[in-house]
Amino acid sequence: MKYRVQIIALLSIFNIGLVSGQSSLANPESIVPYNGNYLVSNIGQKLDAELGGHLYVILKESDCGIIEESHYSYNTTNLFHYGFIDSFLGGMYDGGYTYENLLNQGSFGLGAPDKLDGEVTILDGIAYQTRVSGNTSIPENSEKTPYAFVTNFSKDSEFILEEVNSKELLEKKLDERLLNINGMYAIKIEGVFKKMKTRAFPPVMTKPYPELGSMFDKQVFFNYRNIEGTLVGFRLPQFIKGVNIPGYHFHFISKDKSKGGHLIEVEIGDVKIEIDMIDSYSVKVPDQDEFKKFDFNKDRSPDVRKAESGKNK
Repeated sequence: MKYRVQIIALLSIFNIGLVSGQSSLANPESIVPYNGNYLVSNIGQKLDAELGGHLYVILKESDCGIIEESHYSYNTTNLFHYGFIDSFLGGMYDGGYTYENLLNQGSFGLGAPDKLDGEVTILDGIAYQTRVSGNTSIPENSEKTPYAFVTNFSKDSEFILEEVNSKELLEKKLDERLLNINGMYAIKIEGVFKKMKTRAFPPVMTKPYPELGSMFDKQVFFNYRNIEGTLVGFRLPQFIKGVNIPGYHFHFISKDKSKGGHLIEVEIGDVKIEIDMIDSYSVKVPDQDEFKKFDFNKDRSPDVRKAESGKNK
């Protein structure tokens, strides 16, 4: 949880009125001592429901019997996920979740198009599909994705990074700051990129669809120089294996929204990096018949590594 503290009121210990004007706690037994201060007990959910995510907490009692109330405005950062990486790698490319529903869950994320034909990047509440032709467009809200994950990005920290000449070095620089190896992080990188290499997969036409591991020789690569735009990405822990992709995963969208794709290689000139710590994870399980019969016993870790690197080895 993220907290911003602001002293907003002085209230009597025996008549704690809430700013909403709709609730009060007249019973002093609702206040319990904690480390010499006073905290409201067992009303967090009620306040959250009434005040839209604003939690009011009693901090301390003054000498004159008046208590100070602090306003902790908080939000939890949830990563919402539709589909599973293992079933997607295994050939489940038919869309099952609309972009309209997806964007109701988050405004920042990554995904795959229905029956492939490119990569999907979600930024500022808009989904962009970069196709194998290199063209980038916005899919209709009614179109469906077979695999995507989104969050509502709210930065916890930011810093400037200059002159990084490889994706590996970029990840190393990020690792120096993202110290919780089992933490989940959303990462936004904005600025000018000296070199950028991205890729997209072609569409599949007939069933049974080939597994993604057999399609790496069909990847299409795009090379850009001195391009301005945004990398949308995540670093996820190893315990997410099988559901999502552990480690780093980035897609790119240019400032003019005409170019994009899955990040393969990069050289950075001057960029701003924003980090959002994720503290919860939710999964929408597909309900297609194909998913109900899918065998998850196979270890697809080699295909995950190939998918991330773009290298067929």
